[in-house]
Amino acid sequence: GWNLKTALMIGGLPAALYCVQNMAALMAYQNLEPLTFNVLNQTKTLSAALCCYLIMGRKQSKAQMASLIILLSSALIIEKVISLSAPFVSFGGGGGVAATATQHFTQGGAPILLASFISGLAGALAQKNLQSTSGDAKGGRNPYLFNMEMNSASAMTLAASLLFSAHGSRIR
Repeated sequence: GWNLKTALMIGGLPAALYCVQNMAALMAYQNLEPLTFNVLNQTKTLSAALCCYLIMGRKQSKAQMASLIILLSSALIIEKVISLSAPFVSFGGGGGVAATATQHFTQGGAPILLASFISGLAGALAQKNLQSTSGDAKGGRNPYLFNMEMNSASAMTLAASLLFSAHGSRIR
């Protein structure tokens, strides 16, 4: 019962999202300190939990919610949105030059947060596709077939990006 249209619908969107995620993560990696990149990259766990809730209706336990709040707090502390200078906790205490802070956020912080959100969204879509009752008799899509569909869609997406990017024109 396999057909190209279904394969592109099921594997194409997560594959395209993963391609955008990787490009955003690369941009952030080039513009952030390693510790900041790694801490902010872990917010994909938070976005995965949120997207699984929104897309699949999966709720988190109290312990999971506490863990997610700690994760978010650590990201906010690393980005100096929250300052823990004793004895008070203050918000927005980053300091520094405004232009540098703006560039840090637009070329580093925002891309990694976008990549983390896209990772959670694509993961939730993939999980939904694998567990959907529209798949095979077991109640989900065959994971090997799904991976092949996503890999093929990723290859097509990256090949198409070569046609429209400055790097692609240099390669051609």
